Amino acid sequence: MDLFKWFNGGTGAFTKNDGSKECRLYEIGNKVKHLPSCVDSGQCTITDTLPLWIDGNGIRSFGIEVTYQEAADTLVDVCHVAEELQDPLTFAENTRKQIAEQ
Repeated sequence: MDLFKWFNGGTGAFTKNDGSKECRLYEIGNKVKHLPSCVDSGQCTITDTLPLWIDGNGIRSFGIEVTYQEAADTLVDVCHVAEELQDPLTFAENTRKQIAEQ
């Protein structure tokens, strides 16, 4: 996320707690990564036995959910950025042009 922010002229992929699909995916990843602290802080209950699960609608973790379509859309966006980064010089030049046009 820090690298994306740096490439994007200081603008992140989302604003903290903005409810966007990117924010929710990030929160899910953090809950899975930091499960013990989620338990200790009461973010999950005794009945929450798994940090991550899927259902008919999408991906879920302790009250946060992202639909399959939202996850797919975000993955496509990440793939586009990864493709652009294959040529870092052109990417940097295009980014500078976009920032200058704003």
